[in-house]
Amino acid sequence: MKKLIVLFLISFIFIGCSSRGINIYIPTKDYKYLTNIKVYDKRKDPQLIGYIYSNSKIVADITLSTDISKLIKEEIAKRGLKKSLEIYIEKLFVNYNRSKIAKENTKAIFIAKIIFYKNGHKISKTIKIEESKWINPIKSSKLLGEFIKNIIAEGVNTILETI
Repeated sequence: MKKLIVLFLISFIFIGCSSRGINIYIPTKDYKYLTNIKVYDKRKDPQLIGYIYSNSKIVADITLSTDISKLIKEEIAKRGLKKSLEIYIEKLFVNYNRSKIAKENTKAIFIAKIIFYKNGHKISKTIKIEESKWINPIKSSKLLGEFIKNIIAEGVNTILETI
């Protein structure tokens, strides 16, 4: 019986330690999307959105299990945009340094190219949002999720202000 318990504990520790990151999930709803909004994710890996560092070494990945294109399209559809719009997501990346105890330990960047028509002319603009913040290491996974949601929401707001 003791061998079985020891075997169970060892396997539990092994399985628990084999996880290599934080997976952020942002729920989406099934909106009837506007057909005039097109969102394309141009990043190499659509799930990877960052890394967690400790002592200058990558210790974990930050992944997003929600389709960023669908999420941005949903946010724009909620606001009732009636113009034709194309969005190309070029970068969404977060670096979290858990060995930094003071100052900003999290940095994020969001870059998107937008194409829209105004007065019959095709206009192309690039928006870029960079933010830094201190995140408590104890509550890091929840706070990282909120930070990423805020970056995406700010990107959508900037897109809508631009057009």
